[in-house]
Amino acid sequence: MIVVRLLGGLGNQMFQYALGRRLAIKNGVSLKMDIGTLGVELPGGTTRNYGLHAFNIKAHLASPEEIVFRPSQADDGVSQTGNRTGLKSFSERQFNFDPEILNLPDHVYLQGFWQTEKYFKPIEEVIRKDFRVKIPPSEANKRMIDIITGKNSVSLHIRRGDYVWDEKTQQIHGNCSLDYYARAVKLMGEKHRDMHLFVFSDDMGWAKNNFRSDYPLTLVDINDDSHNYEDLRLMSLCQHQIIANSSFSWWGAWLNRNPDKLVIAPRQWFAHTGFNTCDLIPDDWLKI
Repeated sequence: MIVVRLLGGLGNQMFQYALGRRLAIKNGVSLKMDIGTLGVELPGGTTRNYGLHAFNIKAHLASPEEIVFRPSQADDGVSQTGNRTGLKSFSERQFNFDPEILNLPDHVYLQGFWQTEKYFKPIEEVIRKDFRVKIPPSEANKRMIDIITGKNSVSLHIRRGDYVWDEKTQQIHGNCSLDYYARAVKLMGEKHRDMHLFVFSDDMGWAKNNFRSDYPLTLVDINDDSHNYEDLRLMSLCQHQIIANSSFSWWGAWLNRNPDKLVIAPRQWFAHTGFNTCDLIPDDWLKI
C-alpha cells in the first residue's frame, strides 16, 4: 500500500496523486490518499478542498490508522512510524526531481509536492486516463467546448488569489506581470496569427479590467471554484497554452493532447529564489 498526503489546490493534488500512482503500479499495490488537511482552515494558509473526485482516479481514501502525518509534524527523510500498518514516512527533500523516490518500496507514506513530470512520465497514458473528467460538462460548458474546438484556441491563465492578497504567499510565489503576458501573446501570435485567446482566472474581475489584447478573446467566467475541473477540461481542449506560475494551468497545458501545441511558461516560477525548478517545465515548452 502507498499512501500519499494531499495538500494544496487541485493542481498540487494532481502532482501528488501522479507520483503515488507511479509507485503503486511499480510495486503492484493499492494507492490511498490522506485528505486530512483538506477542508481545514490552517493558520496563515488558504483552505483547500479535495478536488480529485471529478476524475477517473484509481485510489481510495486512507483510514485514520493509515494516516501518519499531522500538519504540525515534519520529517526530513524516511522514518519508522508507530501506526498499526507499519508504514514508513517520506518527505520531499528537494523541489527538483529526486530519482531515489522511484526506488521506494511498498508501505510508504509520501508528503511533498513532487512537481515534475519525471515522476510519472513512463506511465503518461495512465495518468492522462486517470485525469479524464468523468462528470459530463454542463450546458454552458458544452457550448464553450464547441467554441474552443472550432477555433485556433489559446488558453491564457491569470493566477492571482492568495498570490496577491496573502503576504507570505506573495513573497514565495509572486505573480506573473502584464508584461509577461504581453510578451507571451506576442510570441504566440507570431506563430499563430489566427489565434483566439480564452482567458481563465481566479480573479476574473481583475482580468476584465486589466488584461487587453488586439487578438480576439473570450473571458471564460462560467465556472466557480467548486467546478474548477470544468475550467481545467476547457483549458486542456485549447490548441495552445500561455500558463501562469500555477500548477493548475501547468496541468491544463500538460493534458492538452495536440501534438503540435505551443506552451509558453514563465521562466521564473517563484519569487523566492530558493527553489530549483530545473525539472518543473517540460523540455518542449517555451520559457520566457
